Amino acid sequence: MTSIHETAYPRFKPELTHRELADVYTPSDEELRFARRTGRTAPARLYIMLLLKAVQRLGYFPMLADIPAPIVSFLSKSTHNRSIPARDIALEERSDSRQRFMEAIRSYLGIRPVTADTDSAIQSAATEAAQTKQELADIINVVIEELIRQRFELPAFSTLNRKAQKVRNQVNDRFFRSLAEPLAAAVIERFDAMLASAPQQSLTGWQQLKLEPKKPTNTEVRQYLEHIGWLKSWSSELPAVDHIPVVKRSQYIHEARALDAADMKSTQPNKRYALMVLLFHAQLCKALDDAVGMFIRKLRKIHTGAELALQQYYLEHQKRAEKLIAQLRDVLEAFQEGETDAERGTRIAAAFHDDPGSLLIECDEHIAYAGNNYLPFMLAPYQTQRPLLLNCLGLLNLESTSADLSLIAAIRFVLANRQSHRDCISIAGANINLKWIPEKWRRLITGQRSGGAPVTEVNRKYFELCVLTEAMQELQSGDLYVANSDQYSDYRVQLIDWDSYQRVGPDSCKNPQNLI
Repeated sequence: MTSIHETAYPRFKPELTHRELADVYTPSDEELRFARRTGRTAPARLYIMLLLKAVQRLGYFPMLADIPAPIVSFLSKSTHNRSIPARDIALEERSDSRQRFMEAIRSYLGIRPVTADTDSAIQSAATEAAQTKQELADIINVVIEELIRQRFELPAFSTLNRKAQKVRNQVNDRFFRSLAEPLAAAVIERFDAMLASAPQQSLTGWQQLKLEPKKPTNTEVRQYLEHIGWLKSWSSELPAVDHIPVVKRSQYIHEARALDAADMKSTQPNKRYALMVLLFHAQLCKALDDAVGMFIRKLRKIHTGAELALQQYYLEHQKRAEKLIAQLRDVLEAFQEGETDAERGTRIAAAFHDDPGSLLIECDEHIAYAGNNYLPFMLAPYQTQRPLLLNCLGLLNLESTSADLSLIAAIRFVLANRQSHRDCISIAGANINLKWIPEKWRRLITGQRSGGAPVTEVNRKYFELCVLTEAMQELQSGDLYVANSDQYSDYRVQLIDWDSYQRVGPDSCKNPQNLI
């Protein structure tokens, strides 16, 4: 049972300062006139004022014994400039006048008494709150706020607690049925087998599902990817859980992780199977997030290693660059010293230090790495990581958040030709659009410096690396998302829909509280 202290149910403060008494409990002239009209005697008028100020503060009528003595003393002096004996006030409470006083105060303040209408308001508010909230205190607070808004007198806290708990159970049962009823008999049979006792020193299927997978290392990658494949095969047979609000879903998953196989078998069947469905989806989301993280880390490491290799190349070939510059200077001097074209040609030929063919190869190699172009250095490390990266890409089920599907088509083309080991691969008839390829990749992939003649084949290794790199960047930016993932899911599902936007108005959307 939820404690009253965990909720916003109104209560008297245990200690009150004189200023708080004056600010909250000082009666107005109109309230004093109301007390004089309603009560015939001084104790009756004081008791009326106690009920009036208490219900204004609390929203319900407390018993005299529950009203702190400082409030009684303060109102006694404020109303009559003297103290009235407590026994005289108690007599008023024990008489039939209490009910008459409460009805008069309700009429005066416009408060609706606790009736069947109150129960309907509680049921409606609790049902709506329980759709998105799991903690009982949160549901009770929503109910209290709604009762106050509709100017209902608050019922006893135990009533609110009991009704909120009942409604929450009803909502939970409805969610559980929505996940359990679509399950096929074969799936239920396999679920039951997962909860069966396992031999000594062995884990049940339920324990294996709850185990957090280790971060994949190079030696464990195959096993890890098989684990993701196993989870995906299960999720394809299970109903979707998107209709369950995130807060409720998270609470159910925490509960599922806390229950062992014996506890699961003792729960009600609909709840048992629903928790298993939710945990399968949760474990798949986590595994896919880990796979994306692994994919990004591995590819980023290849890029970083290639950048370092380029810097090392510059250091190691600095002398060669100086030699090429010196060769160019000698050629320019020979050209200037010649007076005719024939003489210039002779002088230039004599100025070459090495074979022109060798110098041309060195120049092409230098140009290939010009402009901090480290991409050629990615080929060697990519070869060792290629199976892992392509396996990750094949498991992720990437989708685009925009209308441009060029990269998605390229990803599918790469996966379809993953068994190919040719240096160049034909894209004729594959409906592949290459306009998305960044300029720094274009010459390496197509052999062309700029978009000119139609491209019919591409360099397989560079094309794969470019596709993988663009996929990594668009996963991080949200342009690509992973189905059934959490961290890399479709960000658009978190956006407010147009109907809600029009309902609350653009200015209200600036305050997130207005959308709750």
